[in-house]
Amino acid sequence: MVLIGQFYINAFVLLPLFLGRNKIFIYCASAILLFLFNFTVKYLGGEFLLPFITGKPSSVSELPIVHLALVYSWQLLPFFMYSTGYWLAKKIIRQQKEARVREQVRSENEKLRLENAALRAQINPHFFVNTMEYFRVGIEDTHPEIAEGIAAMTTFVGNSIVSTDESGRISLFNELRAMDSLITIFRQRYPNANIEYTNKVYDDILIIPHVLVAPVENAFKHGSFTGSNNKLAIHIEQTEEDLIFRVSNTKGGLQKDESRGIGMRYIKSQLDKFYPEQYFLKTEDKEGQYNLSLTIQNIMTHGDYLLYN
Repeated sequence: MVLIGQFYINAFVLLPLFLGRNKIFIYCASAILLFLFNFTVKYLGGEFLLPFITGKPSSVSELPIVHLALVYSWQLLPFFMYSTGYWLAKKIIRQQKEARVREQVRSENEKLRLENAALRAQINPHFFVNTMEYFRVGIEDTHPEIAEGIAAMTTFVGNSIVSTDESGRISLFNELRAMDSLITIFRQRYPNANIEYTNKVYDDILIIPHVLVAPVENAFKHGSFTGSNNKLAIHIEQTEEDLIFRVSNTKGGLQKDESRGIGMRYIKSQLDKFYPEQYFLKTEDKEGQYNLSLTIQNIMTHGDYLLYN
């Protein structure tokens, strides 16, 4: 009974209170006191209690104290080991459970954040598009440049809210129209913008939404693209099998406005979902320069052409 008591005292009192809080010295001192308590109880029991109950003389007093200490220590050691193992197992299980709960909370928060972002992006967008088109028509004759900018914004927003098909994809040409409109908007806002845009896409295929627009939008948001020394380069092309997309910009953060801001983490998760083992995404964050390269392999040979092509 004494040894069982040592098990519970060590597992439920000493280890959680002291070792679990990195109070190693106090734990060691408490373990020594527990051993002394165990030794005292067993010695008194063997010296006085057992002779009183059995009527036989004590054999404990005939043994040296050192010998008794070794015997009692040997008897106590397994219970210390078992109780320590039990406490460690409980601690590991609790930590794993807490980690799962934290991950679940993080996933739920991320899901809620994405849902909120989607809701904010979809607050009556068709009303916005129709209203902007009304304004564009009204000033087209008197302010053609402003009307062109409004048309670009309307096209950008309109293509951003295009519904996906059953597989969750959209027309590549819709994505490119949104990207073209974005480039037009920034060229109008910054007349000295140094933007190099190469488009070698000839066939319309299905692609996941925002995979091309989001990196370009981030390049405008975080890059410097005005003046001869600062350039934003965008390149997209189709080969017989692959779709190749590259964006590079001088770092500087000239444009600070809030925008859709779909993060690269979301884009990568979509690439993992739709093109597993099929894409290569590489980013280089150098001093003064940021480069992104995306290649989606075999996208031209998997039957993703649209029917009207």
